[in-house]
Amino acid sequence: DSQELLSVLNLFLVPDCPMVGVHLNSYAEARQVPLDKTFWHVMEQDLAGCEHLGDQVEVINFGVSSYGTAQELITLQRHVWKYSPDIVLLAFLTGNDVRNNSSVLEQDIYRPYFVYKDNELILDESYLLHSAYRKRWYAKLWHQGVIHSRILQVINETRNAINQNKQKAKMEALSVDPTVGSEMGLDNMIYREPISAVWKEAWRVTEGLISLMHDEVKNKGARFFVATLSSSIQVYPDPEVRQNFAKELGVGGLDYPDLRIKALGARKNFRF
Repeated sequence: DSQELLSVLNLFLVPDCPMVGVHLNSYAEARQVPLDKTFWHVMEQDLAGCEHLGDQVEVINFGVSSYGTAQELITLQRHVWKYSPDIVLLAFLTGNDVRNNSSVLEQDIYRPYFVYKDNELILDESYLLHSAYRKRWYAKLWHQGVIHSRILQVINETRNAINQNKQKAKMEALSVDPTVGSEMGLDNMIYREPISAVWKEAWRVTEGLISLMHDEVKNKGARFFVATLSSSIQVYPDPEVRQNFAKELGVGGLDYPDLRIKALGARKNFRF
């Protein structure tokens, strides 16, 4: 909600603090939405109308489709600071951002992950070995073939379906919800206290990554904000559907992930 973000940010913006750097996920990339309708563009226009700010406000969108918190942290470290933002706003989609930070849950060998080693979060660079495959001539040939051939697309979809079934079986063996990533609530286990070791570690890494972002922003003399984004089931207009979904999961409500991020903000002293 642009107006809600505006009301919070307006409390902290002063004439010597005119720029808002927006560091976000795929929702903010918003390639399906006209530029003037994106929330970060609307926010810039609304903030520019504030009497004490005038036209000094600039909102910069760093959102990239499919990025998780790990990639957003790397983007913050490598690309954001050249613009000297006064505020960094992380939009966090609880529906799948926690999963994105676990190699076991995400099952994407081309994505960078952070892992704990000796109680410290470090970047696992093994993805670079897999990424090198994409540069080989036969990988490029297959990719181009899938784009242009219906037959290869059918083969590729069949292969993906087989891999998904294998992944579900693996998830069940690890006591992980096998419906990960399949709407209603994207990752259904996100709405309850984690039970499996995999989900506990995914949450631990996620909170660690957000904490690293906060420390990075604080050390640069800027302000850090986190806004959690709703999944479709959390805002489904029929309350009975929401209640039945929560009942099936064995929980009293669907706000566990939001409350957990809020609690992290209270511990780390950043604005939620």
